[in-house]
Amino acid sequence: MLRAIAAMIKYAMRHLAKVAWVTVEVGGRLISMMKYERYSAAEPISTEETCEVAVGSTNDGLSALRELVLDYARNPEMSLSQMLRPSVNATTVAWVRALDPVMLCRVSISTDEALAAHLGGKRWIRGVVAYDTEAIAAFVAAKRRRANHQEFRAENEPTFAA
Repeated sequence: MLRAIAAMIKYAMRHLAKVAWVTVEVGGRLISMMKYERYSAAEPISTEETCEVAVGSTNDGLSALRELVLDYARNPEMSLSQMLRPSVNATTVAWVRALDPVMLCRVSISTDEALAAHLGGKRWIRGVVAYDTEAIAAFVAAKRRRANHQEFRAENEPTFAA
């Protein structure tokens, strides 16, 4: 009986979550939302190891990436030359260009640890394309197919004369 109770308590503690009310500024607008993170028993991920793969040094690289994400969210028509920066590599630029507005928002408000883990492939930010060349290419191709399909449907939509 005591073992069963202890097992239930252990199960409940393992599945606890941390919820916080966060207000952030995105594109000049204040957005209030609840941010959800699971507690994990894993050791904390060091940002030095994972982030250097994607962007230059840790703090500079993450801040440069956030700047790029916010600039691209404000102006999605940015040219590739405007997006290339010394501390951000070409794969990161391709990844940012593949993200939709919701994903850009999620990246811009994520913590440094979560963003570094996502870039390092250790833990994903939910709803954001993986930082992987194959995943980026597959997502861009899927977006292109969906846009073509919507264009086709709009052109071939039956019209009824009144």
